[in-house]
Amino acid sequence: NGELQPLEGVQFEGAGFGPTTRLWPVTEPERDRTLDREQTLLEYFVFPQKFHFVDLCGFDASMLPAGESQMTFEIELSGRVPGDYPVCRESFRLFCTPVINLFEVDALPLRPTDWHDREHRVQPGVAGHVEPYHVLAVTAADPEDSARHAYSAFTSFRHRGWTLQYEKPERYFHTSMRLGVTGRELWLTLSGQLWERLHADAAHDENRPQPDRHLTVRALANNGRLPRMALSEATITETVSGFTGIASVRNLSAPTLPLYPPRHHPEYDWRLLGHFTAGGANELNMIGMVGAPAFREALELYDWSPDDSTQRRIDAIEDVWLAEHESVGKGHMRREVRVYVRLDARAFDGPGDAALFGDVLSRFVGRYASFHHAMRLVLDVEGKQTVYPVMEFEGAAF
Repeated sequence: NGELQPLEGVQFEGAGFGPTTRLWPVTEPERDRTLDREQTLLEYFVFPQKFHFVDLCGFDASMLPAGESQMTFEIELSGRVPGDYPVCRESFRLFCTPVINLFEVDALPLRPTDWHDREHRVQPGVAGHVEPYHVLAVTAADPEDSARHAYSAFTSFRHRGWTLQYEKPERYFHTSMRLGVTGRELWLTLSGQLWERLHADAAHDENRPQPDRHLTVRALANNGRLPRMALSEATITETVSGFTGIASVRNLSAPTLPLYPPRHHPEYDWRLLGHFTAGGANELNMIGMVGAPAFREALELYDWSPDDSTQRRIDAIEDVWLAEHESVGKGHMRREVRVYVRLDARAFDGPGDAALFGDVLSRFVGRYASFHHAMRLVLDVEGKQTVYPVMEFEGAAF
């Protein structure tokens, strides 16, 4: 009869947070979950539009009476939206999701000539504006007996040591991105017991297995700068086969340019290694001693975008200091380290923009939590402090 009914347990939450909202494909869910705080900050800097939406949580179609063919949501705001931003019909879009330009391709087969021929450039098997991004699988095929041997990524750390070095030699691969004549190139290095010396006189080792002569490579690739040059807003209107239940598509924003880590900056690699050393404990100590400059340097590691707005937000951090708090809970003493951050509101596009930056920072400072203490962000904007939820340690104790 059109009567409005309150929905218990249905609420809006900010979109873009959590491992399930990742932009690029997740190959190792557990590793991705442990790096969620860092990935969230990176995606906020490179594609902030992902966080400009909300998710309607707790609603299920079973709540509708039988026979209903449509529904209407009435949203009541608790107060005036900060700043001079009117809320109208155009402020809402349904069924929005970020899309990344990544797809799987078969690369050209690799044909090593001997044990020394270990480095090969990964080239896609299709022509035209296709750039390999990541290697998914490497498989060796023996043309004589049709045997197939899978290579493991070195970063998976699934190594057997030196067992079965003759009967079943270990195979794994490394990947690296290099600057070539035509731009960035993805290179693959073959390694493992099959390619390494088993002892000093390996050249005269009669039992040493022969190297693989034919390898197939499955890779993730993208179209490079082509989407940015050829597509604009509202020009993506077709889907590939396999999309079910979707009547139409349309992009709200134009594709971005490809973004890469700024490894050309001096000492970037060393700073990144230090960033992940000791669970961030050393960096937290440095933030406690130096304050805002050390915290800004940590955030700059995730600034891959050429847009000045990202650096402007980082530079808006005027002061940072730490304070310890203790409380008694459930029979034990709880220690909490609070990170106080004071922002310059003039660097943001209104209070909502500053609040979103605080939401992202709140999750990011959780990376410094340990078995001994939790973390909490306290954001100061124009003298008004916002205390964010506590971030507990989620890893193993040792």
